[in-house]
Amino acid sequence: MPYDEASFLAGVAAGRNMRSWPRLLDEDETEIFMFDVDCTISTLLNIEVCYFTGLILWGDGTTTEYNHSAGVVHTYASTGIYRVQMIGALTLIRFGNASSSRAEQIRAAFMPVPRIPDGASLTVTSNFRNCDRLIYITGSYYRNYAKQGVQLNSLDHAFYGCSALTSLDVSGFNTSSVVNMGSMFGNCSALEELDI
Repeated sequence: MPYDEASFLAGVAAGRNMRSWPRLLDEDETEIFMFDVDCTISTLLNIEVCYFTGLILWGDGTTTEYNHSAGVVHTYASTGIYRVQMIGALTLIRFGNASSSRAEQIRAAFMPVPRIPDGASLTVTSNFRNCDRLIYITGSYYRNYAKQGVQLNSLDHAFYGCSALTSLDVSGFNTSSVVNMGSMFGNCSALEELDI
């Protein structure tokens, strides 16, 4: 069944218009990241690396205030497909992992430009590594870093093993400072279209 892109983007718009968020941050530091997760087999969602300050809405009626630079785990009461919203200031998120034992649930992702200090260096190694259910990604997470003075220095294994991904728009990726793209699309066996 084709992914419902319009519905997903409508969810992004609705999330941005919410007015009941706890104001954990200044308004200009707040962004929304959104993910659809397929927990029909396992009820455990593990985000391996999460540099984030704000509020996580897990899609099951529960929330977590988060201000850490480590991983975060959530267990759902029942299997299903959930929409996770992260509202706040995010520097780095990594769903991918080398073992493919924890991160395969991600189906779709909206990832805007993260909040990163000017002049910082950003490594996005293995963002979605072995996320073999990922079929849709949008947003500007990998784009326009030069406007912030941010150096994107690695895309190593960023989409490695995303075997359900059939197309990806990389036309806006700012790769001017990238020194490592090793296996960026390795084992993307269904990938047929790259918009460059």
